[in-house]
Amino acid sequence: MIAPDYCEPIVGWRSWRALIRDGDAYLASIFHRVRWPYAQPLEGSCESWHVPWRRRQSHTAPGSDCPCGIYAATFDVACSFAPVLPPRARNVYAVIGTVALWGDVAEYSEGWRASYAYPEELYLIEYGSHRSVETKAFARSLERYEVPVVTIHAGRRRDVASALRAAA
Repeated sequence: MIAPDYCEPIVGWRSWRALIRDGDAYLASIFHRVRWPYAQPLEGSCESWHVPWRRRQSHTAPGSDCPCGIYAATFDVACSFAPVLPPRARNVYAVIGTVALWGDVAEYSEGWRASYAYPEELYLIEYGSHRSVETKAFARSLERYEVPVVTIHAGRRRDVASALRAAA
């Protein structure tokens, strides 16, 4: 019998886009077309591009020689990746938060990659001019993830870290 390396999940930070489609609010990766499910973990898979004529080796995420997996980073790195939205963006929001990682977890220079993840706490970012009525309604819709959802105000991306510190 092999003992696990960690007894509890590793907690890191990450950024998402939050979208509304057909009245349904959900979190989405900012780099891949991945929708985070409600009340169940996201399972990592290998979505890495490989040259078409080379045989693709099937493996579970995160692969040791592959950049695949569900990413989480340190606080400062995640803040630097907070999505910047167009000024008149409708039905799309920027979100940053903590995420629990478990299963196979690989450490890299700016954080971790894991085989399973689920949000622990979400911060809905209001940039610049506030659309507070819409944002409050959207924050309530994100409660389907069954985690705390807090709205923060940041004038620009560089203000996200200080807004998070003030909210804590």
